[in-house]
This record gives sequence, C-alpha cells and structure tokens, in this order.
Amino acid sequence: MTSAPVRPRGGIPLGRRLLALLAMGLAACTVWGAPATVARGPAPAWVQSVPVPPSRTAPEPGGSGDVRYLLVDDQLRFEGAQRTEYRRVVSQALGPQGIEQIGNLKFEFDPEYQSLTLHHLTVRRGERVVSQLESARVKVLQREDGLDALMFDGRLTASVVLDDIREGDVVDYAFSRQGANPVFGGRHLGALDMQWGVPVAHRHARLIWPAGRPLHWQRLRGAAAPSVSTQGSETVYAWSLRDVPALITEADTPSWHDPFPWVQYSEFADWAAVVAWALPLYEPPAPPGPLLQQELARLRRAGDTPAQRLQATLRFVQDEVRYLGFEIGANSHRPHDPDWVLRRRFGDCKDKTLLALSLLRGLGFEAHAALVHTSWRQGVGSTQASPGVFNHVLLRVRLDGETYWLDPTRTGQGGSRPADWVQADHGLALPIDPAARGLVPMAGPAARTLSREVHAVLDLRGGRDRDAKLTVTTLATGAAAEQLRSAVVSTGRAKLEKQYESFYARSYPGLALDGALKVQDDRASNRLTLVERYRIPRYWRLNEAKGRFDGQVEVPDLDEQTRGPSTAARRDPLGLGTRLKLQLHTEVKLPPGWRIPAEDHEVKGDAFRWTRSVRHADDTLSLKDDFLSTADEVPVHRVAAHAEQLQQVRKQSGMALYDNEGAPPPKETAAAEGASAVAPPAPEPETRPGDDGPHWVPAVLVTLTLGIAAWGTAWVWRWDPAPRTLDAVSAPVGLGGWLLLALLMLVASALRHLHALWDGRSAYTHAAWENLWAQHASETLSPWLLPFLALSLVAVLGLVLALTLSAALVLRRRSAAVPVAIATLLGVAGLGLAERAATATIPLLQAAETSTEAWQAWRGIGVALLWAAYFARSQRVRATLVRRHRAPAAPAAPADPDESVATAVPQPSAGG
Repeated sequence: MTSAPVRPRGGIPLGRRLLALLAMGLAACTVWGAPATVARGPAPAWVQSVPVPPSRTAPEPGGSGDVRYLLVDDQLRFEGAQRTEYRRVVSQALGPQGIEQIGNLKFEFDPEYQSLTLHHLTVRRGERVVSQLESARVKVLQREDGLDALMFDGRLTASVVLDDIREGDVVDYAFSRQGANPVFGGRHLGALDMQWGVPVAHRHARLIWPAGRPLHWQRLRGAAAPSVSTQGSETVYAWSLRDVPALITEADTPSWHDPFPWVQYSEFADWAAVVAWALPLYEPPAPPGPLLQQELARLRRAGDTPAQRLQATLRFVQDEVRYLGFEIGANSHRPHDPDWVLRRRFGDCKDKTLLALSLLRGLGFEAHAALVHTSWRQGVGSTQASPGVFNHVLLRVRLDGETYWLDPTRTGQGGSRPADWVQADHGLALPIDPAARGLVPMAGPAARTLSREVHAVLDLRGGRDRDAKLTVTTLATGAAAEQLRSAVVSTGRAKLEKQYESFYARSYPGLALDGALKVQDDRASNRLTLVERYRIPRYWRLNEAKGRFDGQVEVPDLDEQTRGPSTAARRDPLGLGTRLKLQLHTEVKLPPGWRIPAEDHEVKGDAFRWTRSVRHADDTLSLKDDFLSTADEVPVHRVAAHAEQLQQVRKQSGMALYDNEGAPPPKETAAAEGASAVAPPAPEPETRPGDDGPHWVPAVLVTLTLGIAAWGTAWVWRWDPAPRTLDAVSAPVGLGGWLLLALLMLVASALRHLHALWDGRSAYTHAAWENLWAQHASETLSPWLLPFLALSLVAVLGLVLALTLSAALVLRRRSAAVPVAIATLLGVAGLGLAERAATATIPLLQAAETSTEAWQAWRGIGVALLWAAYFARSQRVRATLVRRHRAPAAPAAPADPDESVATAVPQPSAGG
C-alpha cells in the first residue's frame, strides 16, 4: 500500500505520515450493489504532467527502508462551488514490506457529494511498463474507520490489489475526486502538506483558483511560498520542491506542536466569517418539536433554581443520550434536529450540543455553542480562519454573571453546585455568538488539573517474619473524580484492581492484593474514594555486605511524576501531559525503638513545585509530599534543566530503612551502632572518571562474544541441512497455529534476555567490578560470584543473538531453523539450570531472590524444554521449515494490507 500524505479529517494536522493508519478489518464491509462506482478515464485537460525523478535501488536516508517515494503530486481546481482534486503518487518497492505497501492501494471518497475516477495505474519493471488500469479489480468497501470512536461517516474506500509486484518495481498511479461538501455553502478550504516523516524526491502541487475571487493563505512552520501566475481567468499557485528530506519527530511533544511545514487556504476572511457560517447550524428550531417541548416541560419542574435546572439539563444530555455520530455528507458539520436526537437517544458532539442549547434557550439561559480543537488547542490561534481547524463543539453558558464552559458529551460529570462543576478547557474557543469576533480563552489550567490525595499506610509492626501490609486510600476530586468514575465503569473493578496491583508491585516486588478494591462515590460533591489493600512478602532484604536488613519506603505516585525525559537533547518542546495537584501522605508503622530525624525538602522547577516534610512520632514515620504541575510544556532550551530538577526530587525523596537487629556480621565494615536506624539511601562512593564505564574484563568478554557470534551467525546462516521428513501423509503448512506462537516466543525471549542484560549493566561498571574484585580477594564474597557474573554475561549475550537468529530463520522458513531453535532453547534451559545451581551455591544471590523469582525461573526452564520438544516433533514445523539457503523463496502473497487514504485535502469534519 502506498499513498500520498494524509491529514486527519476534522482539523489541523498533528503529525503527518506517508503511510496511513492500519485498516480496522472488523469495520470493513463490501458495498454490494451500491450506486457508488469508480470510473476509469483520462486525467482532466488542466492537469500539468510532471516528470518522474529516476528510480534508485538504495533507500533514501531517513526513509522507511522498503519504499522510496519518487513523486507526490497534488493539483486542485476550483470552479464555483465545485472542486476537483487530482493526485499522483510514484513509489518504488525496495524490499518485502515495500511490495506490500505499494501493491495494495486504497482511495477514499464520500459518495454523498464526491465521485472518484482512476486515471492511470502502471507498473514499471526496468524498461518494461505495464498498465493495470483496465485489468485491476476494484472493490468498494464501507470501512467506517471511526467505528471505534462511535462515529459513522458513510465514506467509501475503493480497494485495488495490484498483480505481480516485485522488488524494484515502480508503481505510478493517479486519480481524482470531484465534488465539495455542501455544508460550507460553496466556500472552499483545505491544506497542502510540504514535508513528511519520509523523504520524497519531488513534491509538486498546484492550486488553480478563479481570478478575482478572494482566497486567504497561511504558510505555517516555514512552508515554501508558491509561484503565482495567471492563465486566462484563473490564478495558478504552484510549488515544486526537490529532494524533500524526512522530518523525524520526537516522542512526548505537546499535542499542539506540529513541526511539519504546510500551507492552509480558506475563503473565510476572519473568525467573524466562520461565526456567521456556523450560526444557522446551531440555531434552535422554531417552533420546537413535540419531543423537545415535552422535555422542556419536564426540566422546568426539575429544580427551584436556575443552577438546578442547568444541572438537570446537562445530566440529561450527558447521561441519557448516548454518544454515537452519523456524520454522513453535510452532517459532518451540520447537527441533526433535536427531535431526531431525542427520538433515537443518541448523537455526536454536534447533536448533543444543539439539543442542550435548545433546551437551555427554552429555559431562559444565555447559551451558545463554541467550536474547539481538543488536541490542537491554542494552536488554532496561529492558523487562517476556517471551520476546518476545529474537531469538537460544546457549550458556553452564562449563570449568575459567571461564564461556564460545559461539554454535553462528558461522562461521569459530578457536582451539585456550579462551584463543583468541572469546566472544559481546550485552550481557545470560537463562540457561535453574533457578538463574537474572534477566539477567546476558555476556563484555564485549573479546570483541567487533576487533584488527588493519596494516603498510604505501610505497616511493619509484624516484624521481619510476617508480611508487611500496605493500605492505600485515594481521594479524587473534580476532574480526577470524573476520570476515575469513568474508569470504574469502562474498565471494570476486576481489571482496575489488576492495574493498580501492577502499579504498586513495581515499587514493592512480590506485592499482592489483600482484599477487594473499595469504591465510594459521592457524585453530588464530585468526590470519589478508592481503598486498596496489599500484602508484601519479604519486605526486608538482607544486605550481606553491610550486615543489616534493608527496606525501601516508596512513594509510587511521586516516582511516576519525576521520571525524566529519555533524553535532554531535543529539537522539539517536551509535553508534560495532564496537570496534577498531588497531596501524598505516606505513613510507616514501626516497632518501638526507631530514631528518625526530622527533614524538610523543596524543589521549585520550571514546570512543577515539590515539597516534603519528614516527621517521626509515636512509632510512626510520616512523609508528606506535595507536587503541583505549573506548566503544560517545557521549551527546548530548558529540557536539560527540567531533567536535572526532576533528578533533584528523586535524590531527595529516596528513603530507606536499615535494621541491624538479628543480622549476621557485616562483610564490609564493623556493625553500625544502634539496633535500628533510618536514613536516605547510602551515598554513592566518590566516583572517578571512568567509574561509570564498563570494566575491561566484561568489555573484552562482550567483544570476544560478539566477534565469535558474528562468525558463527554467518556460518549458521549459510548452513543448509536437508529438511526433515514428515511422519504424516499431510500436515498443515505456513506460519500459523503453534508455529506462529513459537516465533513470537523466540522474539519475546530474545527481548526478555536483552532487557535482563540492560537491567544488570551496573554490575559490570569499572567501580562495581573493582569493588567486587576487592571483596573477592579478601574472601568476603563467595569465590564463585565473579566467575558466575562473567559466564552469565557471555551466556545471556550469546542467547540473545541465538534467539534472534532462530527467529529470523523461522521467519524465512529455513530448514536450518529446526536444529538451531532446538539447540538455542536447550541452551536457555541449560542457562536456567546453571543459574539455579549458582543461586543455591552463592549466599548473596540466594538472599536477594524472592520466591516469585524462583518460581518464574523454573517456569522459564520448563517452557524452553516444551518448545524445544515442539520443534523436534511438530508436523507443521517439518512441513513449513523446508526452504534451502541456495534455493531462493518466492515472495509471499500480501496479507492484511495497510490502509492508504489517497487524499490531499479532505473535507474537515467537526468530529465530536
């Protein structure tokens, strides 16, 4: 599948790709006997032919690897209320995935107002050019990609599967769509992308516009200016960009940040013009329909005060009219009549907003619809005025001299007083009010700040021989309460319990539920309380070197917020997600005799503020943490400072309990004074340059292992054993059934072993190795520890490479895959048994291991042996893994093709 750049329908692009989203197979159905057809014919006479750059065999730097895009050409012509969009894409397959991508084409159109015509569809192989336009099988599907979001738009997809596409082939196709959404009243709007996440050899675009007809432009993110010329009664805007490089975006950018250059055009001169266009769409029906009149009569009796009637109206539309959108044709932006919505009891954001607006106006409220973009947020302020920059609509209501931004699509909204209502905040909004002249700010950050109070009680009074108890009580208010309320309904308590258990188990290994999750919901005051109970086996861990038992006091909610960015070297700002106001109180119930000094800490960061107080009284350690988000993003030049500020919090918030009572004598130093003590984690020893780098011994071992593995991999890859014979007359063939699970197992096992290597990397640093060597020389550690670490490093690294090689051989269906996979899996089991023996021999490893870890290790040995037996006995394995190294395999038929929405300037949707 291949496509030109696509833009999400319904608003400003938030990051573009050349490859469209994967199709939702369950949402696709063939439109049998539908009146919509796909025509075949020549390109319009006004289309300018563009030469194609020469093809190459190597991928472009930064490209997708298997596809090279030679030409992306968009040409648009506007005549009165009609528009024609011509698109041509030329791409070359450079590998197996590229064959699938360019050999499966999909073209989307709206049959309510558009027609689709295919102009040419050719495949070039060397000097030979074959047209598949007439022979291509075109299937028209109604995919409904928005089904998961409960939106139906009626758009159709013409699917074409090309015959006989091979590596190196160049696919050249062109099509056009004619028609414009009538909801815009004959006015036009749209956008043209100028760069993507993959390189393009030639980007060409033309826009042909009636001369003398006003058109408003906005070039964003440094997009190139067009050349302008006049051809008769038309003005032609043209772009021709050569060797457009890939623009690689970074993770964790703010949703409103869009680094891609693009050009926006619109016939709407300003925001007042957009308001004038939207006013008729959000005008309550006059006179109101019978169902609307009945509901108005009921709501007038729903309360004694305006606030009560407003709340009753909002709750009715939110709770009793379910969210479901039919955005077919003009209804992409035009809401349905309120009686239509009341009869069906469903609607999208437009329908629910007009219904609520009609009810509130009928009750005497000053209320207006308001257009917003839920992701682009304040980014709409930098664009040309257009209905296309919005994807959502909600209400602005005046009550007792105050303005309230209310969302009729919100679920789980609580609060019986206006002060308790959570307002919507999407940065900037355009009120559909005759007096409005532009965008206005909404409720502000306070409306979208999640407030939670978490009281955790860690009970250690049972001593080291009994499980520790952890009770967590969370009080969520306002938006946080509504978020949790929705999660309880949509996720279910059982799944929510498991999620919370996993969250806390990251801080306390072995933690398990000790009772059902309790939920107390006070919707009237918009407060929700969760109570969780856990037990922690083996909370205390023996520190053999120090001669004491160690216990960590964790504050998981704080740890979650102080994880720094993956890298401080960024080109884009760092998005921080939802704002938070956290009040975290952690109490540790201790046996008598502990001495804990008071402490106070504070860090004021660019984007947060954190304070902590530490107090000890009545055998209870009390940690109080307050964390407040103060920004939505961090500018590029402050990301490094932000990361350092988070590091300061992590350093100052670490807390460990040290208990010497009953511990064996220390192996490093004399026993510490006092039976019990508490302190922050012990400071790291003074480091010297190179201490954090790898020690030369493990570095040499890794280098030798990789060298030997490279030679061995090359030899095994060329090894060409004969396929094993079948025991049965017939057997299933193909990467399916248990063989597919075996392939996934090999990949997962390789990743798991690689993750184990990464987690244990600190044991092979210069400082750690020198420290272990010193203890080894002084006989304070087991003499087998260092050899075990060295051999374990070599074995695990070798297994990662062997598992990866096994998976690659299985994927290629090679006959060598069977003996290699069996040997590798036996190696996995052997390493597991060796680790079991080492753990039983080396006291330090034995003390550090939990019962859960031991059980998982034995389970891993058993699983490896079972899969080895499967490869040895399976008839599917023998029937499938038969390809020889010297006999090239034929390319597999494409399966599960990607979806390519071949569209340059789709009609935006108001969404919802």
